[in-house]
Amino acid sequence: MTSPLADVQLKLCENIDDIAEMKRWVGERRTTPLAFDTESEGLSPHKHKLRLVQFGDLHRGYVIPWERWSGAALEILNTYEGEFVAHNSVFDARFLDVHGGWKVPWTRLHDTLTLARIDDPSRSNGLKPLSQSLVDRRATAGEKALHSGMTDNHWDWGSVPIDYPPYWIYSGLDGVLTSHLYQYLRPRVEATASGPYDLERAANRICSNMMLHGLMVDVPYVEAAIAKYEKVSADVRGWLKSRHSVTSPASSGQLRRAFEKLGQEILFWTDKGQPQFTKATLGFYKTSGQNAAVQQLAEYLLHVRKADKMPRDYLHKFLDMRDSDGMLRMSINVMGAITSRMSVSEPPLQQLSRD
Repeated sequence: MTSPLADVQLKLCENIDDIAEMKRWVGERRTTPLAFDTESEGLSPHKHKLRLVQFGDLHRGYVIPWERWSGAALEILNTYEGEFVAHNSVFDARFLDVHGGWKVPWTRLHDTLTLARIDDPSRSNGLKPLSQSLVDRRATAGEKALHSGMTDNHWDWGSVPIDYPPYWIYSGLDGVLTSHLYQYLRPRVEATASGPYDLERAANRICSNMMLHGLMVDVPYVEAAIAKYEKVSADVRGWLKSRHSVTSPASSGQLRRAFEKLGQEILFWTDKGQPQFTKATLGFYKTSGQNAAVQQLAEYLLHVRKADKMPRDYLHKFLDMRDSDGMLRMSINVMGAITSRMSVSEPPLQQLSRD
């Protein structure tokens, strides 16, 4: 069987003739939307540089070094009147907006990551593994050469030379793979879930704009909250030590001795036979402990754990992750879970306590 990638041609645009050739190719008719992709030195468009922009269809792929030929890339993005497709368009669109001012024509943009998650949310949906499964088993062949070269030369995604063949070939193939995935997945999803697909495309637009706008960090408020929680933690730890000889609120052995000394039978155990003091079990002792002293101990343990958790997991991250504009630009994974539920990271705001 002939490989779907057998006749693929890839080119790194190095001079004006290459750019002219690419522009002629963009003007040709094609059976799939024009695919685009980006390569960057990191995951945040507000902190990391854009390095490459790639365009592709079923048969050809062009790689554009951003710093040298960004004008050519933007000319194509701004003047092409047909439909686009990308794999994880939310990521690429934000880089092109921040670094090039490109406003995404969302009504003309398709997303093969969204199509893949709707088609089968249980499988790996990374571009290369998905292409290996659905397009050609050799779709990931170039990854090994690239990663070996980066390891041997101590390069990362910001320092690997743009003209290093394994790098630009690896990148240039992405648009081609995206086109092949679109050709396979779009009819399947259109036949069974066209409504949900349109809904998720709209969610991509909304979440992309949310990430671009970000959240303004109220630094004085956050710093005051950190100080408050640290004081609560210090006060409760002092009380636990003086009243119950507990020096570590996480020590199950110390907590067991403290509760038993107050007359509380230990009711919850781990599978390995250790006493269990989770948020849920402490909540039970707080409301249903054998006496008021037990209930007070459980309540204070919950207080100190929250006082430690809030600065560590959230408040310090709000300060550390803000950009030079004082904005916190979280990452929203639109269909992050196998159930297609959204997830938020950097920081995980969906886990933030109500109060």
